[in-house]
Amino acid sequence: MRTKQILTTAIAAPLLILGLAACSSSTTTKKCSGNTCDVTVKTNGSAKTKIFKYDLRVSELKDDSVKVSYRGDSKTLKEGETATVGRVTVLVKDADPGEAELTVSR
Repeated sequence: MRTKQILTTAIAAPLLILGLAACSSSTTTKKCSGNTCDVTVKTNGSAKTKIFKYDLRVSELKDDSVKVSYRGDSKTLKEGETATVGRVTVLVKDADPGEAELTVSR
């Protein structure tokens, strides 16, 4: 009986760890004024927030780059880069693994 418990624990523990690693948690904050929004994203996967009535999706947060999607358009932008994504202009102020700061304007 004891051997069966040890074997079950040895099999279940790695599966639990894999399951927890697959979970994606995210926090998105935004502050908008007029036609400009400052957005901060913390995620280990992807996150989205409504900006000007449409979803802004942020994913692939790496050191110095982030993927931004808006209204069917997607671009990977480097830290300090400004580009048009969909119908908005996105400035990546800071990009680190799991965290990014953006300014979105229209």
